[in-house]
Amino acid sequence: MLNYQNKAVIFDLGAVLLNLDFQQTLSGFEALANRKLSKEIFFEVDFFLEFEKGNISSAEFRKGIRQWLPTQASDFQIDTAWNAMLLDFPLQRIALLKKLVKTNRIFLLSNTNEIHKLAFIEIYEQTVRPVYDQSFDSLFEKAYYSHQLRDRKPNPSIYQKVLEMNGLKVENTIFIDDNWENILGARSIGIESVHLEAPVTILDIFA
Repeated sequence: MLNYQNKAVIFDLGAVLLNLDFQQTLSGFEALANRKLSKEIFFEVDFFLEFEKGNISSAEFRKGIRQWLPTQASDFQIDTAWNAMLLDFPLQRIALLKKLVKTNRIFLLSNTNEIHKLAFIEIYEQTVRPVYDQSFDSLFEKAYYSHQLRDRKPNPSIYQKVLEMNGLKVENTIFIDDNWENILGARSIGIESVHLEAPVTILDIFA
């Protein structure tokens, strides 16, 4: 069991709060390109990372997709394939956040991008907002997104920014992420970090 009393908790988004399936997007891109692709593309293609850091616009990202696949797909087709990985917000996880916020300072730190943010907010509004009449960002003291911070995990600098902007001390902060590289990045500056590996969920570690 995680000892989180009197500590700030920084949550990742994908595969921690929001269910993901990268294969869905991979399949979508394969359909547009009419060829097989490797799942490593998400970490090897430079403009994917630049998009997460806010260094290129959505239009530039789509242009990059068309040149890389290659494809003549429309903006809608590209966005649909790109967003296919975004699944659902289990309501139990949202309930946990609402419980934690009463006793802990909680934050979000997500590697994401402009297109995905619009999509997962829409998923939340359609499926969670009717149950909990509250916006997604308001679940946290503050939500941070890589494309807005112009930085991304696992760079130690992004964790340092979140600590400094909120007056957090490393010894009183916990970070939760499903990506091992992101865990190592947080630990490199002394943040206690929990590697969330399926089938374990945050419901288990906060039991």
